[in-house]
Order: sequence, then C-alpha cells, then structure tokens
Amino acid sequence: MTRPTSGSSGIVGEQVAARFIERKGATVRARRVRADGGEIDLVVSDASTVAAVEVKTTTDGSDPLNAIDDRKVALLGRTSASLDTPVARLDVVSVRATRDGVVLRWLKGID
Repeated sequence: MTRPTSGSSGIVGEQVAARFIERKGATVRARRVRADGGEIDLVVSDASTVAAVEVKTTTDGSDPLNAIDDRKVALLGRTSASLDTPVARLDVVSVRATRDGVVLRWLKGID
C-alpha cells in the first residue's frame, strides 16, 4: 500500500518537483495555494497553459501515483476552479525517494 509522506518530506518533495518542472522549461507561478477548502501544491505555466499540480511523494519505494484517486482529482479541480488565474490543466508530479535515488514523473492532464 502506498504511504504518501506528509510534513517535511512532502515539502521537500514539492521543492524537488518545482525544480524538476523548471528544468523541463515550465515556470512555477505559485506554491502551496489554498482555496475553496483545498490546496494546490504548485501552479505552473507550461508554454501558454496554466496547470495546477499535485505533488505526491513517497519514501518507502511505493508508487506515489497510487495515492491519486477520483476524489483527489475532483478536489484539485474544484480548488483550481476557484483561483483568480484560469487553470487549463490538472497535473501530477510523483516523487519516489528510495535508497538508490529519486525517481520523478510528470503526468500532464489527469482530469
């Protein structure tokens, strides 16, 4: 079973994800945005598209994407719809930290 991290490991995962996204050519516009009962980890501009990004981090070697379900996608969508900046896409970045290093994946358009 996937155990997403919380607290400091989650914050570190968000920092790693932000650098990863920037290396891919996107711009991080905001971090940890709270709105409408939820939180968006990162708001990014990818070319001309604004995306709300959920970052999931695990440290037990399991796949962080297992923590993304329909409820989480719906919450991300509802939260992003309440922002002043129109969000065109919902994305996920998974950060899997293991003894051998970190594996990052950026899934665009999960909605």
